[in-house]
Amino acid sequence: MQIRTGEIVHMKMYDVADEIRLDTLPPDVFAGRLPVRQSLVRVETKSIELVNPPVAVDLGPRAWVTSSGRIVFDLSAHFFDVGVVCLIMRVPVRNLELSAFTETALSMDPDPEIDRMLDWEIEQIIHGIGACLTRQHGFADFQEEYTFYILKDTDEPVSFDTFRNYPTLLSMLLGERAPVSRQQTDMMADNAFSFSDDELVLLNYDNALIVDRKEAADILLLLEYAVVQVLEARYYDETLTAKLQGLYRDMDTPMPFLTALFSSRWSNLARRGMKLILETRLMTDHLTTSVRVTEDVYYAQIYTRALRIFRTQTWLAKIDEKLASMKDAYELMENEIDSKRSTVLEWIVIILIAMELVRL
Repeated sequence: MQIRTGEIVHMKMYDVADEIRLDTLPPDVFAGRLPVRQSLVRVETKSIELVNPPVAVDLGPRAWVTSSGRIVFDLSAHFFDVGVVCLIMRVPVRNLELSAFTETALSMDPDPEIDRMLDWEIEQIIHGIGACLTRQHGFADFQEEYTFYILKDTDEPVSFDTFRNYPTLLSMLLGERAPVSRQQTDMMADNAFSFSDDELVLLNYDNALIVDRKEAADILLLLEYAVVQVLEARYYDETLTAKLQGLYRDMDTPMPFLTALFSSRWSNLARRGMKLILETRLMTDHLTTSVRVTEDVYYAQIYTRALRIFRTQTWLAKIDEKLASMKDAYELMENEIDSKRSTVLEWIVIILIAMELVRL
């Protein structure tokens, strides 16, 4: 099979801050290219709502020499209000045999030079937009990558009914050169979607195959949102864990009995804990409602399946469990302190009564 036209679109997402104030992004940072809101192209606004769409900036063409050869591509960036910057490489494909296409894809996937160069690009961007970031932090531990293999025009039809006939494509999605088993093929087929005979979306954990002669920007944007959600869920989970450990250390710090009872230390700890619970709830609620699907069943299926593949709900469930544990710990602590205070006050009353009786 020959791929007349297509693309390899590689996305790398960085969590760089708690928030990016999108309306304040300066265009002069991007060589005069104006940031614009990224919206859906083919989907009606009323059927899928992006609550706060990302801001997109075209960074222009690039040519890099990597260990897998020279790569020419267009680079762009998407800025999400939740503190995520997504760099997008678009590598055009023209008149390639399927074997050459898959070899190019497999050579790009593990190439450390691409990661190094994208990391350099994000550092330059962060330096330029630092004033737009709220609580900036390191991004080394909070990154996600996703790749789209897009076939627009091929000399043989690739569809929902025929994609099994191209085991090379299926092996490519799994990062393998050798053919995969029938079992693996059947498992991948469970994540295949098609709206018309000439369209196909085949989802995997870290990549997807898209067959579409038209513009596939909507699918890319919805899946980008899904990856951003799992990245943010990971960030919230690890951040919450670190803050919980700090609070538990403060709770375990020894303190004189009476000082502990009548100082404001425990109330301050409880206030910090309740604030952390509220902030995390607000952040996760904002995250899970960033995409609202109402009428478009096809796109809703793809978006929902992507969240399931990425196990986003598992991460959110872990966050809920930690919040519930922290709330229970504070309630137990408050009950214990209240009980001890009541006991001390009772003894004070008894002593005062005894002293009054002695005076009589």
